[in-house]
Amino acid sequence: MMDEHVERTRTVINADGRRESRRYHFWRLEHSFLNDNDENQVSSYRANYRMGKRAFEHLVNELSEHEEFNLVAPNTIPIYIQVATALFRLANYHIGYRQAYMLLGVSSGSYNNFTTRTLKAIKDQLGHLMTWPSEPARANAIAVGFGSNTGDRLNGVIGAVDGRTHDAAAFRSSDIASEILRHPDNHFPDNTFMIGDSAYPLGPNLITPFPESQCVLDSRKRTFNRVHSSTRMAIERAFGVLVARWRFTSKYIYMLDQLKINEVITGCCILHNMCIDLGDTGFTDTVHVEDRSAAVPEDEEAPDVGGSSRRVTIFEELMRRRSRRGTARGGRRATTTRRRRRRTRLRNRNR
Repeated sequence: MMDEHVERTRTVINADGRRESRRYHFWRLEHSFLNDNDENQVSSYRANYRMGKRAFEHLVNELSEHEEFNLVAPNTIPIYIQVATALFRLANYHIGYRQAYMLLGVSSGSYNNFTTRTLKAIKDQLGHLMTWPSEPARANAIAVGFGSNTGDRLNGVIGAVDGRTHDAAAFRSSDIASEILRHPDNHFPDNTFMIGDSAYPLGPNLITPFPESQCVLDSRKRTFNRVHSSTRMAIERAFGVLVARWRFTSKYIYMLDQLKINEVITGCCILHNMCIDLGDTGFTDTVHVEDRSAAVPEDEEAPDVGGSSRRVTIFEELMRRRSRRGTARGGRRATTTRRRRRRTRLRNRNR
């Protein structure tokens, strides 16, 4: 597909009002140095667009069916240039459009238009790659994966949200928060739930840690908070992996429109999942995402919207599992000790 659009003929009207044909070049002229060798971090597709050539071509082919990209007009910029512009923007920190102009020859207006167009097409064409796990089988599989890396686990976790103050405020005013409260059964099958920092409101399906004031004299609640925190670190690792591929999402997204910020984050997540499905992984430069979770004072808690009893139930279940595991370990240690003593007596008797 790359070779089909290397050279084109465009019909334009000159100053005299006459039509004339002009030949123009795009991909090879601007990307003659690009290759698909990941070892060369300067001239590879992955270095510039955070995905290999195969994934790039797959993305172009998927988006080419979207109505946003119409190549009928003779002066339309080819879709792969438009997609490349958006990927170049997402792949880099906020460096401005001049770098994209030098690389791709696009103007400042096109820089923004191509990004908006590509993000919309990504959501419409590839949105199925990032959906809420409403099906019981999928939700249970995610819940198992959440606890597989730690000894202690909170059974039933299918998601986590970080604890930044502005994120918590945005969550409380979002459509998804109200949807979760109104129709929890549609989003949390088989008694599953999400976990969040203390900045978030405690609810039946959004479990937050116990306030510090309740943990001072209760070591079991401190244990619960520790397990809760280690489980919630999954979201920090997820952000780190996402930022490593799409540097545009690092720290702050300098956009005034919150809807556009949502489109950027959604598009990056969908693209990341697409790359994983295509086997395009291996970004080792994982970025550490700063945890600014001190959203409320340690002795306070965000409003409770009916989740206290659910948190107590989850807490008691965790304590029962720890108690059973401790009893089993004690029994194994006692059995081992008896065997050692028996072997010692036999050796002494044989002497």
